[in-house]
Amino acid sequence: MSEMTVKRAIETAIKAEELGITFYSELARKLSANQELKSVFELLSKDEVEHKRQFTDLLKGIKGDVSISKLDSAFMSGVDIASYFPAMETVNMNLKPSEILKSAYDFEKDSVLYYSAIRDIIGTNPVIDEIIRMEKLHMTQLFKYISTERKFRGLSDSWD
Repeated sequence: MSEMTVKRAIETAIKAEELGITFYSELARKLSANQELKSVFELLSKDEVEHKRQFTDLLKGIKGDVSISKLDSAFMSGVDIASYFPAMETVNMNLKPSEILKSAYDFEKDSVLYYSAIRDIIGTNPVIDEIIRMEKLHMTQLFKYISTERKFRGLSDSWD
């Protein structure tokens, strides 16, 4: 494994968001017979488009590249969301809807950890803070949906 740098960490985040867009869009398409699940995955996909844009803008603002400490690098390796990438390249429709929702929840949860590690390295940043806040909301809503089948809400909804 090559040395972890700030740019590499953000590039991994961008790749995660790209795969999330494709994966969630494909799930929405394949689960179109279930309007509620279709809606869940359409909202997730839409939100991931915004996150990709935010990370891309953040990457453009990084001047130079900085290696990160061994401790931070070890943590980043431990919560590396790239481990999800192979499973997100194809949609396994043999899974039950509850298993698909659980996989989405796990990906969102690990994204929060990974993005929090980026924030720890680069310092407080309003863009990263907003992405983490939204990923936490995704987790919360997925968990509520899994446990109660409550409607899912995305960035496009208000949180009154």
